[in-house]
Amino acid sequence: MSDKNKRSTIRKDFLNDVEEKDYFSASEKIESIIKLYREEEKETIEYCTDLYNMAYVQQFLGKYSISIKYYKKLLKILEKKEYDINNKEDIEKVKFIIDIENSLGICYTKSSIKQSFSINCFERALSLGKKYLPKKDEKIVNVLHNIGCSYYDIEQYEDAIYNFLEELSHRKDKNIDFIDNLNFLGYSYEKLKKYDEAIGFFNQALDIIKGLFGINSEEYMANIYYISSVYSKMEKYDLAIKSYEKACSLIEQKLGDKHPYLAETLSKLAENYLKIDKIEEALKIQLKSLNIIKETVGEKHMFYASALKRVGDIYYILEDFEKCLYYYENENKIKENVIGMYNEEYVNSLLNLINIFIKTNNREKEEEAKNKLIKMVDFDLSKKSYEKAILILCKIYIHNDLPNELYNIYENYKYINSIDSFDDMVKKAKDIDEDIINKDKKLNAIFGSYEEEVYDDYLEEEIKEDIFDGIKNLFDGLKKEIDKIEKKSENKEPENNEEKNDKEENM
Repeated sequence: MSDKNKRSTIRKDFLNDVEEKDYFSASEKIESIIKLYREEEKETIEYCTDLYNMAYVQQFLGKYSISIKYYKKLLKILEKKEYDINNKEDIEKVKFIIDIENSLGICYTKSSIKQSFSINCFERALSLGKKYLPKKDEKIVNVLHNIGCSYYDIEQYEDAIYNFLEELSHRKDKNIDFIDNLNFLGYSYEKLKKYDEAIGFFNQALDIIKGLFGINSEEYMANIYYISSVYSKMEKYDLAIKSYEKACSLIEQKLGDKHPYLAETLSKLAENYLKIDKIEEALKIQLKSLNIIKETVGEKHMFYASALKRVGDIYYILEDFEKCLYYYENENKIKENVIGMYNEEYVNSLLNLINIFIKTNNREKEEEAKNKLIKMVDFDLSKKSYEKAILILCKIYIHNDLPNELYNIYENYKYINSIDSFDDMVKKAKDIDEDIINKDKKLNAIFGSYEEEVYDDYLEEEIKEDIFDGIKNLFDGLKKEIDKIEKKSENKEPENNEEKNDKEENM
């Protein structure tokens, strides 16, 4: 059997593996195919297509640096300065190059290195598309979306909006991609604190979702959540509460009454009740959220630790410091076991405990916690973080009317800031902006360190998988290209004339 026929046989198995999402097996097969090419065949469209498949599979395996290497190699093979707009083969090659640039951009976006290169790749793809393809070609629309997402990721929201709006102007079909487009406009305007615009786009998406998927869909549920969050940021707490309550009801109907999505949404609902001083109602809801988390993710998880802190914060506002202490201590133990002591998350937890130990007259435990904090400078805590921690500790002593403790603390403070005088330290401590002391005045900060995080990890993950979805229809296109090649191969003369035909193909 000739190498060409061997490639054809293996390729069919490769395509089956990809369809079944067995990318490890697919990777082995495509590597076998690549090895069957002779040097003189390595500029043919067949070889380029298989090399693309190699990069594509590595991308799905998360091996982005390997994918990048293959995509860049492909661009060198296919590089050409000008293409004939009336030449079908040239236009197909342009489309292929756009796909490669698009995929290369996605790899840079998802890799931990050179993420800024992604925009350059997408811009090159967009430039080619606008020059050689029809104005509303799907490839142009996908690239615009990816450029918008890249700008969003680097927090250049105005640029993101510009590209998302251009993308929207090209879209006709009101499908899941149209919904994504509207939502990303909503996210971008929200980041710019242009909340009315954000609500407008989220509501447009909601109307389409209702028609396409119904009100019991995860997509509908997610958009209700987004809208609730924006209302809260607009300080329209009554609207936020109604919206979060609707989200809770939908989640419970769809996923049951024991689910992390529900726990997170309940917690957001509790936060908004706090904003309108309905503290007992907030506590009741937050305890319900805590119990769901306990039953779903267990008691040895950061999710549970953060939920314990939220309950503790509410007891602090109610000035029930004994109950507050119970929740803070348990939070602190989990954080020490899960993430260790030498980081800001744990330090903040320890500072909360010191404040509560003072309020509950637990001076022995307060001294023990303070000594633990002071010794941290000898380990892995950065000096900047340590200085902030010492200043917060000073503020705790000022707040609790323990000025004598400040002189002892100053000896440690000088170790990392020898320039400041004692009075400088005290002034900085008074000015520092923290939620550890006056939680009733700092309700936004109570949940700040945990805002959106859990929701992103759970509910939004599948939706976000489509953010850089420019390649989702690409494999079908490549499959068609391979089918064309194989069809040509079947129509050729028998095997003894195959070498001649190969030469003709390479011309």
